[in-house]
Amino acid sequence: MSAQIDAPKYTYLKRGVYYFVSGLSLALLVGCKTIEPLVLPEISDIKTVFPSNTTVYEKMPCSVGWKYKISTHPNIANPSEKKSFAADIGTWSRRCSKGRGYLGKKGLSIDAPRGTPVLAIADMVLVDALNRSSQQQCKVLNRSQVGRGCMRPFDDLSLTFRDIATGRTILYYHLMSKNPFVPGFGQGECEIPLNFQEERHKRYPSFCGGYAKKEVKKGEVIGFSGDAGHPHISLGILIAPDDPLYNGKAGYVDPANSFKWEMSPSKSDAYLYPFAEYEVVTEGS
Repeated sequence: MSAQIDAPKYTYLKRGVYYFVSGLSLALLVGCKTIEPLVLPEISDIKTVFPSNTTVYEKMPCSVGWKYKISTHPNIANPSEKKSFAADIGTWSRRCSKGRGYLGKKGLSIDAPRGTPVLAIADMVLVDALNRSSQQQCKVLNRSQVGRGCMRPFDDLSLTFRDIATGRTILYYHLMSKNPFVPGFGQGECEIPLNFQEERHKRYPSFCGGYAKKEVKKGEVIGFSGDAGHPHISLGILIAPDDPLYNGKAGYVDPANSFKWEMSPSKSDAYLYPFAEYEVVTEGS
């Protein structure tokens, strides 16, 4: 008499074998995409070319030319109500994108070619820097990654600033490692590790030579856009309970819909769009 196999258990077994074989095949046959090393210019050689447009926008433009567009919005979970802080405090909407990002996402994503200079949106002071970048982030046995293989590279330098004028916290992440604040990131003993979550000591400024500077003016280059699944940066703004715009509420808000924006730096209270055209001018050129 043949053995009987419980149907539900058999189905789960088949499914488990399928995902295991799929993941193993991706790891061995497809592997991670290879990329050519990207040579970045010295920040001192970058000349930003701002447009003559002096318009102050009530909301961030959804796209600027073909290079830059908002691809996802914040999705900050409020544990007590199981909804987004960004929707509760700010004015989150699907104005620019259908994507709300992953649960817990603190900032909106702006698509930009990897290696594009990223600008300070205000006069700011650096509060913290953390470099979680790796050469690859592979989750081949994770269902969400089947068919994608590895994210290679995985750029995740995060820079946290305090807006000097308002006290708001401004967070950039998914930047490349090169930056003017902690020059040691990605260099020497702090070379980017192969895999995500390895060699964690390389994440911290204290191990990588410390800070070279902390203050930055509106419109200055703070780093370079990275790639984490696709080329983009993420930008979040955290408001405190004493922020006059939000009547005692606190949390991350959707920057695109919650503040005024401009394309050229001025002394207005509008934030500066974090990208602009630029030239690389080296000595003798």
